Amino acid sequence: MRVATGPGTPAAGAGTPEAATLATAVTPVSLTRAQREQATRRERRLARYHEVVRLHQEGLSVRAIAHRVRMHRRTVRLFTRAGRFPERASAKARPSQLDGYREYLRQRWEAGCHNATVLWRELRAQGFRGCRTLVNRAIQPWRPASSHDGRRASRPSPSSSPALAIPSPRQVSGWLLDLDRAADEDTQAHRQALVEQLCEANPAIKTAQGLANTFVRLLKDHQGPAFPGWLEQALHSGVSELEGFARGLQHDQAAVRAALTEPWSNGQVEGQINRLKCLKRQMYGRANFDLLRLRTLRAA
Repeated sequence: MRVATGPGTPAAGAGTPEAATLATAVTPVSLTRAQREQATRRERRLARYHEVVRLHQEGLSVRAIAHRVRMHRRTVRLFTRAGRFPERASAKARPSQLDGYREYLRQRWEAGCHNATVLWRELRAQGFRGCRTLVNRAIQPWRPASSHDGRRASRPSPSSSPALAIPSPRQVSGWLLDLDRAADEDTQAHRQALVEQLCEANPAIKTAQGLANTFVRLLKDHQGPAFPGWLEQALHSGVSELEGFARGLQHDQAAVRAALTEPWSNGQVEGQINRLKCLKRQMYGRANFDLLRLRTLRAA
Protein backbone atom coordinates (compact mmCIF):
# COMPACT_ATOMS: atom_id res chain seq x y z
CA MET A 1 0.00 0.00 0.00
CA ARG A 2 1.32 3.44 -0.91
CA VAL A 3 0.81 6.47 1.25
CA ALA A 4 -0.22 9.78 -0.28
CA THR A 5 2.41 12.44 -0.05
CA GLY A 6 1.51 15.51 1.97
CA PRO A 7 3.12 18.45 3.71
CA GLY A 8 4.64 16.18 6.32
CA THR A 9 6.24 13.65 3.96
CA PRO A 10 9.66 13.87 2.33
CA ALA A 11 8.03 14.07 -1.09
CA ALA A 12 6.78 17.56 -0.29
CA GLY A 13 10.36 18.81 -0.66
CA ALA A 14 12.57 20.69 1.72
CA GLY A 15 12.13 23.92 -0.21
CA THR A 16 8.32 24.16 -0.03
CA PRO A 17 6.62 26.77 2.19
CA GLU A 18 5.09 23.97 4.25
CA ALA A 19 8.53 22.54 5.03
CA ALA A 20 9.88 25.97 5.95
CA THR A 21 6.94 26.54 8.29
CA LEU A 22 7.48 23.15 9.87
CA ALA A 23 11.19 23.85 10.43
CA THR A 24 10.39 27.21 11.98
CA ALA A 25 7.84 25.68 14.32
CA VAL A 26 10.44 23.58 16.08
CA THR A 27 13.20 26.19 16.28
CA PRO A 28 13.89 26.74 20.00
CA VAL A 29 13.97 30.56 19.99
CA SER A 30 13.32 32.31 23.31
CA LEU A 31 11.99 29.11 24.89
CA THR A 32 12.37 27.78 28.38
CA ARG A 33 14.50 24.72 29.02
CA ALA A 34 11.44 22.44 29.20
CA GLN A 35 10.12 23.86 25.92
CA ARG A 36 13.48 23.37 24.21
CA GLU A 37 13.61 19.76 25.39
CA GLN A 38 10.09 19.25 24.09
CA ALA A 39 11.09 20.73 20.72
CA THR A 40 14.13 18.43 20.59
CA ARG A 41 11.95 15.37 21.22
CA ARG A 42 9.58 16.52 18.48
CA GLU A 43 12.45 16.84 16.01
CA ARG A 44 13.60 13.28 16.79
CA ARG A 45 10.05 11.99 16.35
CA LEU A 46 9.70 13.92 13.07
CA ALA A 47 12.94 12.40 11.76
CA ARG A 48 11.70 8.90 12.60
CA TYR A 49 8.41 9.66 10.86
CA HIS A 50 10.24 10.67 7.68
CA GLU A 51 12.33 7.50 7.89
CA VAL A 52 9.22 5.32 8.25
CA VAL A 53 7.51 7.02 5.29
CA ARG A 54 10.63 6.65 3.14
CA LEU A 55 10.94 2.94 3.89
CA HIS A 56 7.23 2.43 3.26
CA GLN A 57 7.50 4.13 -0.12
CA GLU A 58 10.36 1.79 -0.97
CA GLY A 59 7.95 -1.12 -0.49
CA LEU A 60 8.98 -2.52 2.89
CA SER A 61 6.32 -4.14 5.03
CA VAL A 62 5.21 -2.80 8.38
CA ARG A 63 6.97 -5.64 10.19
CA ALA A 64 10.24 -4.99 8.32
CA ILE A 65 10.06 -1.25 9.00
CA ALA A 66 9.36 -1.82 12.70
CA HIS A 67 12.37 -4.11 12.93
CA ARG A 68 14.58 -1.66 11.00
CA VAL A 69 13.76 1.48 13.02
CA ARG A 70 13.08 -0.38 16.31
CA MET A 71 9.53 0.88 16.73
CA HIS A 72 6.28 -0.84 17.57
CA ARG A 73 4.32 -2.01 14.54
CA ARG A 74 1.28 -0.07 15.73
CA THR A 75 3.28 3.17 15.62
CA VAL A 76 4.69 2.33 12.20
CA ARG A 77 1.18 1.61 10.90
CA LEU A 78 -0.02 4.93 12.34
CA PHE A 79 2.77 6.81 10.56
CA THR A 80 2.16 5.14 7.21
CA ARG A 81 -1.58 5.84 7.30
CA ALA A 82 -1.43 9.38 8.67
CA GLY A 83 -0.64 11.18 5.41
CA ARG A 84 1.17 13.86 7.40
CA PHE A 85 3.18 14.09 10.60
CA PRO A 86 0.83 13.33 13.54
CA GLU A 87 1.38 15.92 16.25
CA ARG A 88 1.06 14.88 19.87
CA ALA A 89 -2.00 16.15 21.67
CA SER A 90 -1.16 19.06 23.93
CA ALA A 91 -1.79 18.52 27.62
CA LYS A 92 -4.77 20.29 29.09
CA ALA A 93 -3.91 23.16 31.38
CA ARG A 94 -4.67 22.24 34.96
CA PRO A 95 -5.72 24.71 37.66
CA SER A 96 -2.79 26.29 39.47
CA GLN A 97 -2.42 27.94 42.84
CA LEU A 98 -1.15 30.99 40.96
CA ASP A 99 -4.31 31.53 38.92
CA GLY A 100 -5.59 34.20 41.31
CA TYR A 101 -2.25 36.01 41.47
CA ARG A 102 -1.10 36.19 37.85
CA GLU A 103 -2.44 39.69 37.28
CA TYR A 104 -0.59 40.92 40.36
CA LEU A 105 2.59 39.21 39.20
CA ARG A 106 2.34 40.89 35.81
CA GLN A 107 1.83 44.32 37.44
CA ARG A 108 4.83 43.87 39.74
CA TRP A 109 6.95 42.61 36.84
CA GLU A 110 6.09 45.63 34.70
CA ALA A 111 6.82 47.82 37.72
CA GLY A 112 10.42 46.51 37.70
CA CYS A 113 10.41 43.72 40.32
CA HIS A 114 12.04 40.71 38.60
CA ASN A 115 13.19 38.79 41.68
CA ALA A 116 11.25 35.54 42.13
CA THR A 117 11.98 35.35 45.87
CA VAL A 118 10.68 38.87 46.51
CA LEU A 119 7.55 38.21 44.47
CA TRP A 120 6.97 34.92 46.26
CA ARG A 121 7.20 36.59 49.66
CA GLU A 122 4.73 39.25 48.57
CA LEU A 123 2.30 36.57 47.42
CA ARG A 124 2.74 34.68 50.67
CA ALA A 125 1.69 37.81 52.53
CA GLN A 126 -1.50 37.82 50.43
CA GLY A 127 -2.34 34.21 51.26
CA PHE A 128 -0.49 32.27 48.57
CA ARG A 129 0.46 28.77 49.81
CA GLY A 130 2.56 27.58 46.91
CA CYS A 131 6.34 27.27 46.73
CA ARG A 132 8.85 29.69 45.24
CA THR A 133 9.42 27.37 42.26
CA LEU A 134 5.88 28.02 41.00
CA VAL A 135 6.48 31.76 41.02
CA ASN A 136 9.83 31.35 39.25
CA ARG A 137 8.26 29.19 36.53
CA ALA A 138 5.47 31.71 36.03
CA ILE A 139 7.82 34.63 35.40
CA GLN A 140 10.43 32.63 33.47
CA PRO A 141 8.84 33.26 30.02
CA TRP A 142 9.01 37.01 30.70
CA ARG A 143 12.77 36.99 31.13
CA PRO A 144 15.15 37.67 28.22
CA ALA A 145 16.07 34.67 26.09
CA SER A 146 19.68 34.73 27.33
CA SER A 147 18.56 34.24 30.94
CA HIS A 148 16.24 31.26 30.42
CA ASP A 149 18.95 28.88 31.63
CA GLY A 150 18.86 30.46 35.08
CA ARG A 151 21.77 32.84 34.42
CA ARG A 152 21.61 36.62 34.41
CA ALA A 153 21.98 38.13 30.96
CA SER A 154 24.62 40.57 32.18
CA ARG A 155 26.83 37.92 33.81
CA PRO A 156 30.00 37.43 31.77
CA SER A 157 30.72 33.95 30.47
CA PRO A 158 33.95 32.19 31.49
CA SER A 159 35.06 31.96 27.86
CA SER A 160 34.64 35.68 27.15
CA SER A 161 36.09 37.02 30.40
CA PRO A 162 37.96 34.40 32.45
CA ALA A 163 39.42 36.94 34.86
CA LEU A 164 35.98 38.27 35.85
CA ALA A 165 34.08 34.98 36.01
CA ILE A 166 33.09 33.86 39.50
CA PRO A 167 34.66 30.42 40.11
CA SER A 168 32.71 27.59 41.67
CA PRO A 169 33.73 25.95 44.98
CA ARG A 170 34.89 22.89 43.06
CA GLN A 171 37.16 25.00 40.88
CA VAL A 172 38.64 26.82 43.87
CA SER A 173 39.29 23.47 45.58
CA GLY A 174 41.28 22.34 42.56
CA TRP A 175 43.26 25.57 42.58
CA LEU A 176 44.02 25.26 46.29
CA LEU A 177 45.42 21.76 45.75
CA ASP A 178 47.13 22.76 42.50
CA LEU A 179 45.25 20.01 40.66
CA ASP A 180 43.87 22.22 37.89
CA ARG A 181 46.62 24.18 36.20
CA ALA A 182 45.76 26.60 33.39
CA ALA A 183 47.34 26.33 29.96
CA ASP A 184 48.35 30.00 29.77
CA GLU A 185 50.48 31.82 32.32
CA ASP A 186 48.13 34.81 32.77
CA THR A 187 45.20 32.65 33.85
CA GLN A 188 47.40 30.59 36.17
CA ALA A 189 48.79 33.78 37.75
CA HIS A 190 45.25 35.07 38.26
CA ARG A 191 44.24 31.82 39.96
CA GLN A 192 47.32 31.87 42.18
CA ALA A 193 46.60 35.45 43.22
CA LEU A 194 43.04 34.49 44.11
CA VAL A 195 44.28 31.55 46.22
CA GLU A 196 46.70 33.83 48.08
CA GLN A 197 43.93 36.33 48.77
CA LEU A 198 41.68 33.60 50.12
CA CYS A 199 44.41 32.27 52.43
CA GLU A 200 45.13 35.77 53.74
CA ALA A 201 41.46 36.58 54.30
CA ASN A 202 40.66 33.28 56.04
CA PRO A 203 43.36 31.43 58.04
CA ALA A 204 41.19 28.30 58.14
CA ILE A 205 41.47 28.01 54.36
CA LYS A 206 45.25 28.23 54.59
CA THR A 207 45.31 25.53 57.28
CA ALA A 208 43.05 23.29 55.21
CA GLN A 209 45.20 23.83 52.13
CA GLY A 210 48.39 22.87 53.94
CA LEU A 211 46.93 19.72 55.50
CA ALA A 212 45.22 18.68 52.26
CA ASN A 213 48.41 19.07 50.23
CA THR A 214 50.33 17.09 52.84
CA PHE A 215 47.78 14.28 52.68
CA VAL A 216 48.03 14.21 48.88
CA ARG A 217 51.80 13.81 49.16
CA LEU A 218 51.34 10.99 51.68
CA LEU A 219 49.15 9.16 49.18
CA LYS A 220 51.39 9.75 46.17
CA ASP A 221 54.67 8.91 47.91
CA HIS A 222 53.28 6.12 50.15
CA GLN A 223 54.58 7.77 53.32
CA GLY A 224 52.89 5.49 55.84
CA PRO A 225 55.10 6.38 58.84
CA ALA A 226 54.16 10.08 58.52
CA PHE A 227 50.43 9.38 58.70
CA PRO A 228 50.05 9.42 62.54
CA GLY A 229 51.59 12.89 62.74
CA TRP A 230 49.32 14.21 60.00
CA LEU A 231 46.30 12.63 61.68
CA GLU A 232 47.11 14.35 64.97
CA GLN A 233 47.41 17.73 63.24
CA ALA A 234 44.14 17.27 61.38
CA LEU A 235 42.25 16.27 64.55
CA HIS A 236 43.33 19.54 66.22
CA SER A 237 43.29 21.80 63.15
CA GLY A 238 40.16 23.74 64.12
CA VAL A 239 38.62 23.06 60.70
CA SER A 240 35.44 21.07 61.34
CA GLU A 241 35.43 19.43 57.90
CA LEU A 242 39.00 18.22 58.25
CA GLU A 243 38.43 17.05 61.82
CA GLY A 244 35.45 14.97 60.70
CA PHE A 245 37.51 13.50 57.84
CA ALA A 246 40.35 12.68 60.25
CA ARG A 247 38.00 10.98 62.72
CA GLY A 248 36.73 8.78 59.92
CA LEU A 249 40.29 7.75 59.06
CA GLN A 250 41.05 7.18 62.74
CA HIS A 251 38.35 4.51 62.97
CA ASP A 252 40.12 2.42 60.30
CA GLN A 253 43.79 3.25 60.72
CA ALA A 254 45.00 -0.24 59.80
CA ALA A 255 43.43 -0.05 56.34
CA VAL A 256 44.70 3.51 55.79
CA ARG A 257 48.25 2.58 56.75
CA ALA A 258 48.11 -0.43 54.46
CA ALA A 259 46.97 1.82 51.60
CA LEU A 260 49.89 4.18 52.30
CA THR A 261 52.55 1.45 52.49
CA GLU A 262 51.48 -1.62 50.46
CA PRO A 263 51.79 -1.65 46.66
CA TRP A 264 48.57 -3.66 46.29
CA SER A 265 45.13 -2.25 45.56
CA ASN A 266 41.64 -3.72 45.10
CA GLY A 267 40.74 -0.97 42.65
CA GLN A 268 40.78 -3.34 39.68
CA VAL A 269 38.45 -5.78 41.45
CA GLU A 270 36.02 -3.02 42.41
CA GLY A 271 36.11 -1.68 38.86
CA GLN A 272 35.23 -5.08 37.37
CA ILE A 273 32.39 -5.54 39.88
CA ASN A 274 31.00 -2.11 39.02
CA ARG A 275 31.17 -2.90 35.29
CA LEU A 276 29.32 -6.20 35.76
CA LYS A 277 26.62 -4.49 37.82
CA CYS A 278 26.16 -1.86 35.12
CA LEU A 279 25.79 -4.57 32.47
CA LYS A 280 23.27 -6.42 34.61
CA ARG A 281 21.15 -3.31 35.19
CA GLN A 282 21.24 -2.43 31.50
CA MET A 283 19.69 -5.77 30.61
CA TYR A 284 16.72 -5.35 32.96
CA GLY A 285 16.81 -8.72 34.73
CA ARG A 286 17.77 -10.72 31.61
CA ALA A 287 21.30 -11.28 32.91
CA ASN A 288 21.58 -15.07 32.91
CA PHE A 289 25.11 -16.42 32.89
CA ASP A 290 25.30 -17.03 29.13
CA LEU A 291 24.06 -13.56 28.17
CA LEU A 292 26.14 -11.87 30.86
CA ARG A 293 29.28 -13.69 29.68
CA LEU A 294 28.57 -12.63 26.09
CA ARG A 295 28.04 -8.98 27.02
CA THR A 296 31.18 -8.99 29.16
CA LEU A 297 33.30 -10.34 26.31
CA ARG A 298 31.89 -7.74 23.92
CA ALA A 299 32.50 -4.92 26.38
CA ALA A 300 36.10 -6.06 26.86
